[in-house]
Amino acid sequence: DAEPGKFSSMDNRFAKHSLECDILVAGGGPAVVPAAIAAARAGAQVILCQDRPTLGGNASSEVRMHVVGANYGRPETGWETESRETGIIEEIRLENAVRNAQRSASMFDLILLEKCKAEPNLRLMLNTTVLDARTRETPETAPKELRPS
Repeated sequence: DAEPGKFSSMDNRFAKHSLECDILVAGGGPAVVPAAIAAARAGAQVILCQDRPTLGGNASSEVRMHVVGANYGRPETGWETESRETGIIEEIRLENAVRNAQRSASMFDLILLEKCKAEPNLRLMLNTTVLDARTRETPETAPKELRPS
């Protein structure tokens, strides 16, 4: 075991880079991507790190679980078309409905990628594991995490 605040011997196996941003987002699932996009649209400099080659988490082409949202599995009440998501996830779902009628997981990956790349304040880093994150306010006490892929 590594002592507190230190990594195990795996620490030496990774190339290290120091980057600065207002918000660091680790992960690439269907909840995380809209959060990163929202922060970037609000003017924050965002880095989105995903330790996989695609975005989407379980909804990606790697796992293939569709994002169904609020309008799925409702009892027959006559309001099925009224139950919808809102915000950026709905923006993504609507674009997916228009461009991806066959519900291809690979096409959904591409739509998420394009949404991220369209944001000038968002830096996307695929196949990237976050090993260390420090805040400007308390750099010496920031937690260290390691999650090998």
